[in-house]
Amino acid sequence: MEGLRDSWLMKNSPTEVDLRENKMSLFDTTILENMMNEQSTKMTKVEEGFYFLFSKNPWRCGCKRIKHIQEFLAKYQFLLKDGDEMECSNLPVTVINFNYKTECEPADHHQLMV
Repeated sequence: MEGLRDSWLMKNSPTEVDLRENKMSLFDTTILENMMNEQSTKMTKVEEGFYFLFSKNPWRCGCKRIKHIQEFLAKYQFLLKDGDEMECSNLPVTVINFNYKTECEPADHHQLMV
């Protein structure tokens, strides 16, 4: 995804950027954030326009960044045509439905009482 923001593609104002089935596994929100922000400010309610497609890639769902990725997907859902179809390669669940509490937090929360 690196280099996409300044590419000829983005400068020619596409209506759809289809990155499906590209074997991408790392969803790097830092690269996409500025580009998505820029596109969201250009769009109006009437204007149909610019969309990204990211499904059918082997996205890695790990505890370290999943909450941030889910927040990103929710924030830019109007620019992501298939955000709800992005699947985790390491778990049988979509990225948006990955349950952080079940997968990442310890099952028993022991508290030290003093």
